[in-house]
Amino acid sequence: MNGMFGPYIEKWMHLITIKNMLLLAVISAIITDFGLHILSLIFSKSPFFKTFIWEVIGPIELEAVPLIGYVLGIVAFVLVSSGILYGIFKVFKGQVTYKQLVADMLLNSCITSWIHLIFVLFAAPIYLFLDLHIKGGSSGLSTIEIFNVIIMAQLMSKQFGLSPWITGIAFYIVSFVFGIGGIILSMSL
Repeated sequence: MNGMFGPYIEKWMHLITIKNMLLLAVISAIITDFGLHILSLIFSKSPFFKTFIWEVIGPIELEAVPLIGYVLGIVAFVLVSSGILYGIFKVFKGQVTYKQLVADMLLNSCITSWIHLIFVLFAAPIYLFLDLHIKGGSSGLSTIEIFNVIIMAQLMSKQFGLSPWITGIAFYIVSFVFGIGGIILSMSL
């Protein structure tokens, strides 16, 4: 695994700063949200848009309360998950900085939004053409997001001098807990 991603990660690692990742996160949010809106118009008759997973990953409503809630949710996720990972990585004696973890978590939010857009790009037409009416489950999204975990594990492993197993498992657990929390919160609003 190290041989597959290592050279690419090292080549681009110096660009992963809070300033760059914040700019990328804003641009990614706009592009992916616009893309999700377009896909929902193109494949408007697809049963995919009635699934639970669409409710979770669908575009942000362009109203003040959902938009503010989305931004605050991302900020809370980035800051708190960075703090938890900072503590875990310090226990394992990594050369970790909170500032770099914040930049990494901003990058993670970008990668996640791209994964969601790509997933909908494939899922919406498949649901339409095969006339699928599956209501629950993530329908393959969680499997695709494992790719995100592998990339982030390799990145953090190289940055902080830790095993990719430690960074990957810690990142996966923290992301999973926040993901479930976000779903519960979105369903209660």
